Amino acid sequence: MKLNRSILLVLALVLSVAMVTTGTLAYLTDTEQKVNVFTIGNVDIELDEPEWVENSQLMPGIPVPKDPQITNVGDNNAWSWMTVTIPSALYPHLTLDYSDEWIVDDEVETTTVDGVDMTVVTLYYPELLAPEDVTPPAFESVTLNSYIDADEDGNLLDADGNPIGWTLTDAHEITVDAFAIQDKPFTDVEDAYDAYNKSGAYAPTVDAGSENFDEAVADGNNVNLTEDVTTDSTTIDDDDVVTIDLQDNTLSTVLTNNGELTVTDGTLNSDVYGLENFGDATLSDLTVNAGSPGHYAVISQTGSTTTLDDVDLTSGGGGVAAANGAKVEFNSGSVNVDSTSTSGRYLFYAEGAGSEITINGGDFSFSPTKNQKRAYICAMDGTTVYVTGGTFGPASTRSGYTGGIKTDGTGKVIITGGTFGFDPSTWVAEGYVATKNGSTWTVTAQ
Repeated sequence: MKLNRSILLVLALVLSVAMVTTGTLAYLTDTEQKVNVFTIGNVDIELDEPEWVENSQLMPGIPVPKDPQITNVGDNNAWSWMTVTIPSALYPHLTLDYSDEWIVDDEVETTTVDGVDMTVVTLYYPELLAPEDVTPPAFESVTLNSYIDADEDGNLLDADGNPIGWTLTDAHEITVDAFAIQDKPFTDVEDAYDAYNKSGAYAPTVDAGSENFDEAVADGNNVNLTEDVTTDSTTIDDDDVVTIDLQDNTLSTVLTNNGELTVTDGTLNSDVYGLENFGDATLSDLTVNAGSPGHYAVISQTGSTTTLDDVDLTSGGGGVAAANGAKVEFNSGSVNVDSTSTSGRYLFYAEGAGSEITINGGDFSFSPTKNQKRAYICAMDGTTVYVTGGTFGPASTRSGYTGGIKTDGTGKVIITGGTFGFDPSTWVAEGYVATKNGSTWTVTAQ
């Protein structure tokens, strides 16, 4: 079970524990309490530790009270659970006296946080938590095992005197996270947990550059790009929910998405397609330079959904395509086709029964000096393209393309708004009209 999915939930974080130095032994101390609550839907919980004393020291062999419990402060019944995230080097040497009233998942997970390997333990509360109800504590205390010692160099040692991979000067948080999800339509907490995981809010966020980008994405993490990265290909797996924040950097790759993907805030480059989407994908605040004479820059395939917000796209082939029942929504930005292809290349292309493209705004153009086998929109048999806004340049001067828009068979283009450098009247919806002003036509309601 990957801890990178979310729906109708609350996440509360308490317990920030850091490693410090004291003599020849180490202790853990909570320097301050942090509480972060994220609410989606009509579910609300609180995570408390009534017996925790701020700045408690965790010394070898001495239990320290630590008693996380969840209170349902919302209006709906909820399934609830916790995770405890511990540095993996320390994990075998800590004892948490888990309550018999909670179910401890025997399959622990591993992740990496700020370059440190972490072990994640999940605990389920097996009963529905009604409004105002409080769970028993998931555990009562935390104990650093009594055999732990340290050598003169500050390395922590196990019972056999071997270094455990942690030193007195290492510092990292141990966290307890609490989760809740509304009871319907789930029959038990593990179903709720699985549904939560499939939505992705708990995916760890990893800073990534050239050396670790591929690994970070492959592990299903959210990624903050720290530098320009070039890699042959990047694939998001079926069950992963990933956000790649380019942070004003450039990612040069061929993106294939099978899960849920968001790419934002930077430049995406590719000599082929920039994105081939088989899942749910959102591109936002991006400059996209992609597409070859034989490829579209963004392709939404086989029932997928692709959303483009504030995307400025320049393609060496076609612009944006929806195929085989896919849906595309272009909300804002621009598309410019600058292709040497001698085949028809379109800014928006829909093919395969059920495919839909919705164009809500943007600026659209193609190179006036290259092969003019171009149209702004092509809707093939069984597809529909909706245009509610946007600015479209002049049509091609090449025979067969002078209408600016092409359809085939039962393909439909339905226009209810926008400004056009050609007469779009053939495709204007009933109740709307295209009005000419100089060299442009504007579509408005009658």
